[in-house]
Amino acid sequence: MVGLNNDTSGRFFPTTPNASCYYPSTGHEVALAGLVKALEFGEPFALLIGQPGLGKTLLAQVLLQRLENPKAVAFLPHARFDNTLGLLQGILFDLGFTSPKQTAQELRMDLTEKLYESFAENGPALIIQDEAHLLHPELLEEYRMIGNLETGAGRAAQVVLLAQPDILETLKKPYFESFKQRITVCPSLEPLGKYEAADYLIHHARFAQKSPAYFTESALEKLVSFSCGIPRILNQVGEISHQQVTQAGKNRLDLEHVQTAIELLKRPWLQFRENKEFDLLQNIDRVQGPEVRLLNHGELGRTA
Repeated sequence: MVGLNNDTSGRFFPTTPNASCYYPSTGHEVALAGLVKALEFGEPFALLIGQPGLGKTLLAQVLLQRLENPKAVAFLPHARFDNTLGLLQGILFDLGFTSPKQTAQELRMDLTEKLYESFAENGPALIIQDEAHLLHPELLEEYRMIGNLETGAGRAAQVVLLAQPDILETLKKPYFESFKQRITVCPSLEPLGKYEAADYLIHHARFAQKSPAYFTESALEKLVSFSCGIPRILNQVGEISHQQVTQAGKNRLDLEHVQTAIELLKRPWLQFRENKEFDLLQNIDRVQGPEVRLLNHGELGRTA
């Protein structure tokens, strides 16, 4: 769920996550509460699962705001590390540590020492790894060892992994049994329901200083149905629709703007439609319009 980047760029919806206008859907709040509790209870690992576009990265940003001033934080936005050496260098760099060491074993010892020193001043370090489903097995094992680092007063580091569901198949392998046993909190994100998807749009409209009536009901219905409740798609089609309104010099976003936006969004993928095994639009095309008409615009966007 990518948030609105409330700056002077003129965008209605952003292309990058922004916690300042996070929409607290029921599912996201439940997942967030689970992550906070896991860290407060001193768990070594927490795993957040979600398909692309549901807001794992944004939720991690909000998590940092909900915690009580974490001092040492590493937020690794990708998992494209060639080997253990690259991962350890990435963690050290993001924690603000420098090391002249050149081998993985030397870096591992250096990181361990720095984590213990940091714990004495700030408590456990927090390491957030995005795209964790792309990590090689040896890198997941490296995280297991980091989560095992203990001091006399608690864990030296805690790890939150953000991943697509593919990681669950990886963790089923016998090799990862020890790692899997250490993950006691594993919330999963789901697409927004019809009401919350509509509310999400109104919530963002108010951040853009638009009234709830900015969307006609037919436009709202189409936006919700086309998105399948996936916030990233809501952002994409919502932003393109808003651009159509701006270009036409109109004051309201109506069904015609949304239909134009959908065609523009689909256009790059139409060449793949003959390949039945690679039809990115097949699920979207089957979705029927939700019953949004009964929603009371006055009740929407209450979180803004």
